[in-house]
Amino acid sequence: MTERPIFVVGCPRSGTTLLRDLLRSHPRLSFPHESGGLPGLYRVHGDPRSDREARLLAADFLGSYSVRQWNLGLRPADLERGRTFAAVVTPAYELWARGEGKPRWGDKTPLHVLEIPQLVGLFPTAQFVHLVRDGRDVALSLAGKGWGQRCAYTAAVQWRRCVEAGLADGRPLGASCYHELSYEELLAAPESTLRRLCAFLDEDFDPALLHPSRIPLPAARPPQWAPGLADRLDAAGVARWKRELPADEEVVFESVAGDLLRRLGYETHGETRALGRLECARWEARDLLALTRWRLTAWDRVPRARTSCLRARSRLLVRLGRTGVHRATTGAVPAGPARRTIQQETTDGPQPTPVRPRRLSQDDDHTTPPTG
Repeated sequence: MTERPIFVVGCPRSGTTLLRDLLRSHPRLSFPHESGGLPGLYRVHGDPRSDREARLLAADFLGSYSVRQWNLGLRPADLERGRTFAAVVTPAYELWARGEGKPRWGDKTPLHVLEIPQLVGLFPTAQFVHLVRDGRDVALSLAGKGWGQRCAYTAAVQWRRCVEAGLADGRPLGASCYHELSYEELLAAPESTLRRLCAFLDEDFDPALLHPSRIPLPAARPPQWAPGLADRLDAAGVARWKRELPADEEVVFESVAGDLLRRLGYETHGETRALGRLECARWEARDLLALTRWRLTAWDRVPRARTSCLRARSRLLVRLGRTGVHRATTGAVPAGPARRTIQQETTDGPQPTPVRPRRLSQDDDHTTPPTG
């Protein structure tokens, strides 16, 4: 029987890296570095109909900044016989897993939370693990990253969109395909939380799961973990917002996503205000400027730029008709269930301030910054 792939998803900075590394400690489960986003790659290439198209897809996949860190030693010609998107990319995951002596692979790319229906179409047997964290703690974590949202408004917009997409697209898949857990629950009761997760994955619980197994980072990359936290769980990041989030930013966050916080069982103070279009635009512009600065100065800016060039070349070839983009059966990745926002599921509580969601997609997936 073919092992079911596992996709760990969630809003960036929700603890998905920690959860991935805990699952990596299981004797049967293997996760490489983030793939950077598979549906975006599919939208460029589709399913290959010839060896040449398969090689082009494989070249973009293997040559991307994210997957090059896997150090697999594969060549595009090694994957040219695949005639579906999954048949081309799956051998790379399987090779990584075999290198660790494990039979089952998974992928942790947080923004895949926006792409669950597409991933179901590409990997019909997949299981999804959706990790949710208090959005105000997410906002604090994002503000500390050069690539992250710098203010409560833009962080709240991203958190709301990611969480609502995961709930709306994941829950209809049923209990055998979709599992939801909270970051706070994971740190407060790790063993019981991981036992339930193992039951969902149809895997035996192993005590090793309580200690994360980190993936070695490239030599030039700055340390990801504080000293002493690499091999243990730390609950210091829970409810940081109560100590560190300024009161005015808390009001802004609740104005955008307070109803969703309450729906998920998080404590709120209920203070909101109307957000003007000009101040929202100013916050968005500041984030865009910070992200541009990060892209130009990050230590890995050169390999990321190379990946962007590879993807642009592929898009150009498709548009010029040099290679076809073939969608399986229906002409597109199968659509998921119609989304209903969390606000549509509840009638109590104040209505959120209308927001203009910033475009989030995986079309530029392989140049996205590291998340977590």
